[in-house]
Amino acid sequence: MTPEQKRAFLKAPHLADLATLLPDGSPHATPVWHHYERGRFYVLSEAGSVKVRNIARDPRVCLTVASREPPYGYVMATGRVELSRKRIPELVFKMSVNYLGDDEGRRYAKSVKDVDFVVIELKPSKTIAWSGD
Repeated sequence: MTPEQKRAFLKAPHLADLATLLPDGSPHATPVWHHYERGRFYVLSEAGSVKVRNIARDPRVCLTVASREPPYGYVMATGRVELSRKRIPELVFKMSVNYLGDDEGRRYAKSVKDVDFVVIELKPSKTIAWSGD
C-alpha cells in the first residue's frame, strides 16, 4: 500500500483486533473500533476491561486492521500504548459516526456518554501494510 492508500484504508470502518498480554504472557485479542490520525491509532475501552488492565501492567500491543471482504488488505501496527482520558467525547463521536453512519452514530454517541471510557493511544514503533488489489 502506498501511504495514501494506507491512510484511506485506515479511515474506513474496518474492525481492528487489539492484542494485549495477559499476566501469564499469553495474548488476549479483542475486536475494537479505532480512529487513525496523524500516524497514531486511538481505541476506546471501558476503564475496567481486561485489555486496559493488561495495558496498565504491560503496554506492549499489536493492532491489526483487516478488510473482511475482497480486495483483502491489512495494516499491522506494534508498539507501546499510553492510557489517558483525553479527547473522549470527540473520539466517541468520530468513531460512532465512522462505524455506524451519521444518524445512528450520533444516537449511539449520546447513549454511551456516561460510560467510563479510557483512551488507548498507539504510536507504532513498527507498521506493516499489505493490499491484495
